[in-house]
Amino acid sequence: MLENRKWVIIGLFCIVGLTYLARLFYLQVLDDTYSLGASKNH
Repeated sequence: MLENRKWVIIGLFCIVGLTYLARLFYLQVLDDTYSLGASKNH
């Protein structure tokens, strides 16, 4: 029981971490609205 709970918590942390990484990757690489706004300021 306790062993299963440990793996569930590790899995949840991994899922949350991957979600944040995917979101950051999307904002930095795939979504170009921010880079367009930054280039207009120059």
